[in-house]
Amino acid sequence: MKQFSKFLTLIVCILFLFSTVRAVPAYPGIIQKVQSDGTTLEFYLFGDEFLNWSQTLDDYTIMCNESGDHVYMYLDESGDLVYSDIIAHSEKDRTEAERLFLSTIKTKLFFSEEQLFLVNQIKEIKNSRANTVFPCTGNQTLLCVLMQYPDQMMIKTKQNFIDLFNMIGYNEGGVPGSFKDFYLESSYGNFNITVDVVGPYTASGNINTYGYPGTGAQRPYWSIFQPGIFRPFTLIESGTASVVHG
Repeated sequence: MKQFSKFLTLIVCILFLFSTVRAVPAYPGIIQKVQSDGTTLEFYLFGDEFLNWSQTLDDYTIMCNESGDHVYMYLDESGDLVYSDIIAHSEKDRTEAERLFLSTIKTKLFFSEEQLFLVNQIKEIKNSRANTVFPCTGNQTLLCVLMQYPDQMMIKTKQNFIDLFNMIGYNEGGVPGSFKDFYLESSYGNFNITVDVVGPYTASGNINTYGYPGTGAQRPYWSIFQPGIFRPFTLIESGTASVVHG
């Protein structure tokens, strides 16, 4: 339990620093990647850490799916950019079926307004906090969003986290002190943190699916936040549900 408490403290410290992260631009040259069928795909990567996509050398939009292959993207009925099930190839390696599919879509397809709105929400939150120093006195509120993955479901309950963060006089498994207890004691009662715990939410992909571009992750980390999950979060952030300082 002691290691678990240290882990949660580390996570919150990372969240304090997270607002200082800046967008990392995509690699400007041609990228080569071996697909699961053994063919080598050449493509360009565009965007930054907030929003990124790839294009074949002849401008078809592609992205990496959950299996690790780059596949062609197309627009669904709502105009959203979505994954096809067709593995992308360089022009010389394409099958007839692949060429037939490409004849039905346009080049340089891009994200919908709805998808861009989601990304802009994330960017605005991070940019607004870029030079913000978290207060170290008074009554402050943090938000903890519990996430789990299909291949790594949560073992602890939401109440376990609420108690670990907020209970005064916390003592679980012989380890005394909650997150609130620690900061109250170390600040001589001058720093009182309350953590609003929401979730857990389940991501659509497994835990190794998400990460920063260039790390081998199949999807950018921001894609874990689906609109139905992220909008309640931004309402809390903006203060319409409660005031969250961190």
